[in-house]
Amino acid sequence: MERIVNLDKKNTWPPDESMLTPGCLDEEHFLLLMDISPICSKKVFDSLRAYLVDGCSRKFVCEHYNINNGYLTVSLNRLNKIHQNICRLREFYK
Repeated sequence: MERIVNLDKKNTWPPDESMLTPGCLDEEHFLLLMDISPICSKKVFDSLRAYLVDGCSRKFVCEHYNINNGYLTVSLNRLNKIHQNICRLREFYK
């Protein structure tokens, strides 16, 4: 499969280890990420948990938690940015 890289580095396919995908996190990993994120809304917290830990679809998450898809995207992007920076920082802690 050919890797497609966007020059702005926002979208790559296939996703690499630094990209958060549905169901990709265990509970502890998710809680640690949320602990250092600026996200404090319970509704957003619960919706991100359902998406990233439980692997629920975006459609289900938006309907069940009454959250706008655009706002979910913004929240996912914030958390993904933190996750990507942590992945980059790992090399300095070897």
